[in-house]
Amino acid sequence: MKSLLIGDSMIKYLKEHLSDNSFDFDLDIISYPGATIESLARKFSALKSCYDWVLVHVGTNNASLDSVEVILQKYRSLANTILLYNPDASIIFSSIVPRGFNLFQEDYRKTELHLKDLNKKIVEINDSLKKLCFDQEAFFFCSCSNTSWDGYLGRDGLHPNRRGNALLANCFRRSFKSCISTGKKISLHCVGDAFHLDSSEFPALPSVSSSNGRSALSQPALVMPASGIKQDQHKPTVQISLPTAFSGRPVPGPPQVVLGKFIYKTALPGFQCKQDLARP
Repeated sequence: MKSLLIGDSMIKYLKEHLSDNSFDFDLDIISYPGATIESLARKFSALKSCYDWVLVHVGTNNASLDSVEVILQKYRSLANTILLYNPDASIIFSSIVPRGFNLFQEDYRKTELHLKDLNKKIVEINDSLKKLCFDQEAFFFCSCSNTSWDGYLGRDGLHPNRRGNALLANCFRRSFKSCISTGKKISLHCVGDAFHLDSSEFPALPSVSSSNGRSALSQPALVMPASGIKQDQHKPTVQISLPTAFSGRPVPGPPQVVLGKFIYKTALPGFQCKQDLARP
């Protein structure tokens, strides 16, 4: 089984926390600093592997640019793209981390009201994303947004520091293990009191890294039983119309993915994505 952790610069320092070889599956970690939801979607056509599980952490850079409704539409479109290139994948969406003061700004206190409004919006985004995941059969939700991230963010108030990286990595590690082992939708809440790591700021790392491994930090995940999730029986889950390469029969027109009430059509060449198949 092959899994992928992909996202923006928030995950680019997690390799050291997810590399102790305790996962019983292959894990690739790919970070695109500055990525938005829509720009990350464009990266999947270039990936050379197909994945069984994809954990996505992106949206931080959209929070101050787009409305909540537009952001949710972009998440749906991203899910469509992931499933087009990874038709058997289950997707785990991670919540967005709240912001802190940018201590590099001399007048950072003047941004307090703006920061309060932004974090309120981030809570709304996370709640909407969680509902989207619970409404879709193949989606899972990983909540790594503590009540307070004070002490876990760098001086820029955006990226995690070393303690924050450990916290985020532990959340993702438990999310992978819980989702894969139970196959149920879950809500993970990371409590940072157990972490006592160096809080010095993060060093520069390459923008893209790939590794097999896991984190040594361990804490039981909180699992929400599927019976506690309200499902809309009249809403379709995920329906994918794939090219001949996957279905074995001709498919008229471009493939389409139906998520809830939204239909997205994407022109997709007849690529094939296992090792014995070739993608153009």
